[in-house]
Amino acid sequence: MSPSPRSIAIIGASSGVGRATAHAFAAAGFHLVPAARRRVAAEACRGPGTSGPAS
Repeated sequence: MSPSPRSIAIIGASSGVGRATAHAFAAAGFHLVPAARRRVAAEACRGPGTSGPAS
């Protein structure tokens, strides 16, 4: 049996510590749910393994 995918919501994922944290969790194989104050900023941090932007 394979382990289930792990998910994490990152608040402030578009810049600074939040962005670095999002990159670290993505590299570790987590499914990301990024959140940012501005929709454009959240969309900018989307990549493989993310679900849509949250604002």
